[in-house]
Amino acid sequence: MAFIVATLLSVVESIADYNVCARLCHVPSPPLPAINRGIMVEGCMSMIAGFFGAGHATTTYSNNIGLIGITKVASRRVTQVFAIQLILCAIIGKFGAIFVTIPYPVLGGSAILSIGLFLGIVMSYMQYTDMNSPRNLAVVGVSILVGIMVPNWVKVNFEVIKTGSEGFDEFLIMLLTNPSFTGGFIGFVLDNTVKGTMKERGMDAWSLDESKSPDSESHYEEGVEIYEIPVLTKHLKKISWLKYLPVFPTFTSHSCQYL
Repeated sequence: MAFIVATLLSVVESIADYNVCARLCHVPSPPLPAINRGIMVEGCMSMIAGFFGAGHATTTYSNNIGLIGITKVASRRVTQVFAIQLILCAIIGKFGAIFVTIPYPVLGGSAILSIGLFLGIVMSYMQYTDMNSPRNLAVVGVSILVGIMVPNWVKVNFEVIKTGSEGFDEFLIMLLTNPSFTGGFIGFVLDNTVKGTMKERGMDAWSLDESKSPDSESHYEEGVEIYEIPVLTKHLKKISWLKYLPVFPTFTSHSCQYL
């Protein structure tokens, strides 16, 4: 159960990271097939990491998205070269030692700037909700407060949680000490139970209709075709039944009604 919850949190975080990365790169938000494909690849890479004994899941990393905003470099080639560089650092100790010499204050400063920029971009999505509404202000405020307060309280008073099952106690402690889960869960419950209009909640702005997209009038440097699979997409379009599989670029949401 603990691993399932951790995986679900990772999926939710990845979906948010995909949209933030697209915003920083000045490209349209990823369509459903691209998001599904990204989650699928993360799952496959997590299995491979486990086979090699890495012991952790492969997922998105918010710091790297923040670096895009700092450096203004969003080229996929640069990211690919960076990945090769990290592999070399892991294999060749002397090569990795060069980066160890970077002073901690420099690393700390860059981390604060990159994560701060990332959080700023994430919070900018609140502009699509009515932030003059007391309902929305209460939902956001309570979610942030609970997300900060409850994990710290549980870390100090974890012995208070006694359900009679040691395993279930550890499971609850694991959940309640996670600020993302605690605040996110409270926000999810409140946003879906406290009465509010779709426009007030910002849901109209995120309609699947492209004309209602919050970024429909933005200047994009590339179109939605950026999410197609290089070389393979033109061949995949020739296979009609692939439109029913949600991980391929040929998938369309209305295809599901014919299944």
